Amino acid sequence: MSTAEYIEAFRTSDQQVIRQFYNRYRQEFFSQIGTPFSISDEDTLADVWQDSVVRLWELIRAGKVTEERLGNKTLMAFLIGIGERLMMEYLRKHRENNLPDPDMQHEDTDEAVRDYDNKERRDMIRETVWNMPEPCRQLLIHFYWDELDFETIAQKMNYSNADSAKTQKFKCMKKLMAVLKKYE
Repeated sequence: MSTAEYIEAFRTSDQQVIRQFYNRYRQEFFSQIGTPFSISDEDTLADVWQDSVVRLWELIRAGKVTEERLGNKTLMAFLIGIGERLMMEYLRKHRENNLPDPDMQHEDTDEAVRDYDNKERRDMIRETVWNMPEPCRQLLIHFYWDELDFETIAQKMNYSNADSAKTQKFKCMKKLMAVLKKYE
């Protein structure tokens, strides 16, 4: 099915097509969200998946997600973005003891920080981010330490739009994770 057909199905609450979407993309979502967050617990992933699909449905029904607004972005890519945010919220709520120390100047924390619970490890992650080459260094600092949204980051860093900033952040997180794996 096309993006337009899925959007129409969500808009009209076509249960059969929504169920098809739900079953078709579930495992891909688990992989896309579970891997970067190092989450393999099926129940956690299922909860985030369910909440993400419901949120997508609400946005479509409210007219905030349309084929035109998605541009060249797929519905699944949009859903992954929702899932990333919900997973970060979930981890903040359920792993309070893994949050970075207050001198990091933010409440939000990236995928890498959540998985390490000792101060030395957090210090290493902070130092790695601050020593990353541009544009990754500045983008990650803006997003995690300055808590800027993607629209603001796009403006500050001269990206064409918020989606470009999101794409670059994803690439930067992959680079960060690759560097951190060397120290495991």
